[in-house]
Amino acid sequence: MLLFIAGFYWVETRGKPAKPHEAKMIACAPHSTFVDSLYIFYAYGCPSGIGKREAFQAPLMGVFVRAMQFVAVDRNTADGKKAALEQLKERAMDPSGRQFMAFAEGTCHNRKQLIQLKKGVFTPGLPVQAVVLEFPYWFFDPTWSSCGPSRAFMIYWLLCQFWSRMRVTFLPPHAPSEAEKSDAVLFADNVRGEMASALGNVAVTQHSYGDMFLGKAAKKRGMSPQALNFELAVLKDAYGVDEATARHVVLSFGRAFGRHGEPVGNAPALARACGVEETAVGALFEALQVNGHVDMASLVVASAKLQHVLDDEVVGTLWNEMAGSKDGLSMDDVHRALPGFFPAKSRARRLKTFLEVTQGAQSLTKERFAAYLRAKPVMALAAVECELKARELIAAEV
Repeated sequence: MLLFIAGFYWVETRGKPAKPHEAKMIACAPHSTFVDSLYIFYAYGCPSGIGKREAFQAPLMGVFVRAMQFVAVDRNTADGKKAALEQLKERAMDPSGRQFMAFAEGTCHNRKQLIQLKKGVFTPGLPVQAVVLEFPYWFFDPTWSSCGPSRAFMIYWLLCQFWSRMRVTFLPPHAPSEAEKSDAVLFADNVRGEMASALGNVAVTQHSYGDMFLGKAAKKRGMSPQALNFELAVLKDAYGVDEATARHVVLSFGRAFGRHGEPVGNAPALARACGVEETAVGALFEALQVNGHVDMASLVVASAKLQHVLDDEVVGTLWNEMAGSKDGLSMDDVHRALPGFFPAKSRARRLKTFLEVTQGAQSLTKERFAAYLRAKPVMALAAVECELKARELIAAEV
């Protein structure tokens, strides 16, 4: 009924939904609009699924996902993701349980390619049926993403279009090989290849939910989400970059790059973006510049590398130079010793940052200083200038 009201008077289908004994797990892609799940729930007779924790707290959606016995996942923590995987595997092994459906990419995007599939439904090592969805259109494209127009805008224009089309292809169930059973990432990549072929050999990329997460951060700093000049998965494999580190860099330095992510051509621009004096980021700019410019990917890699070198010895040396024999430092002590430590010029903003670092205490201890440096290593480098031998520690080709 909801699909009919939205203008989807019939749905073109190819293949057929698998029975529970044929495929317990269902992987759908690309996830591009808020209406694509409606037909999937109809076709499979209300399967269970996996959803972000926030959906369980929504007034109407929360009732629905709890009724369907969805698995809640906290996408912001490693422990939350691990707990969801364990619960998913336990449910999958229950012979009397529902089929388990997931939009395996983990986020909505524009359907121009297939991004990385999350390994959730592939982890149990059971047969998976892949389902691909297409929305051919003439006037209004129902594609929605978190960095695009609002849901209200999309619903309004969808209702303004008399007829909308949906095409759903149910691929044959994919029974995993022994190699795929032991490697969920390999399993997911092979199924994604089948999906890409069914969609007319669309491109596949290393982009993931993490890149969308960064796109939101970039938008907060006035950048276009498309301006980020890297794929998070590539930097993760090469340099160990995680989502939290990359997001910190985008939020700290995003304003320096302009809407389209143009490389920064001088230290003052970098300083203005962070709200610090030019002297606080001079060494950082000199260490990273290539032909007089610094790009966002270089800053992200630098941050990840610094996390690996900020060991107890380095932190201890920095603390001793700052504090000497003192057990704690006041805000003014820190500002005198390291003017670049605070990403703000005004005393009020420095105080706010200081209290965040000290967790409300009036004195900065060595332990809190170490935690701050490891949580925000790029700002740490800006604060301590050449103490970390910037050129040797973070110089890298990206």
